[in-house]
Amino acid sequence: MRILTLPFLFIFTFSIAAETGNKLNLPIYQYKLKDGRGRELVEMYCQMCHSVGYILNNSGADKRTWEHIVNHMINDFKAPIDKETAEKIVDYLSKEYGKVEK
Repeated sequence: MRILTLPFLFIFTFSIAAETGNKLNLPIYQYKLKDGRGRELVEMYCQMCHSVGYILNNSGADKRTWEHIVNHMINDFKAPIDKETAEKIVDYLSKEYGKVEK
């Protein structure tokens, strides 16, 4: 009996919220990439599939890790990036979002 009442409770709750006109307003964040040589390539090739958040989540990675990530996108997800462009993207990511040397 309990299993049958949960879907009805869920539907009832959301139908009341819809009737009262309650809206959930979430803030929209527009993250921008750091200025640097290669930024336009990252915007063009990388952001066609995912947000800047993916790059920010991997901030602090060393150049070897960025190479691995970019090659993973090319080899496993078939990102249409040639070798020369990939090298420029890795250079940008490792310089602007790479491991900070102390």
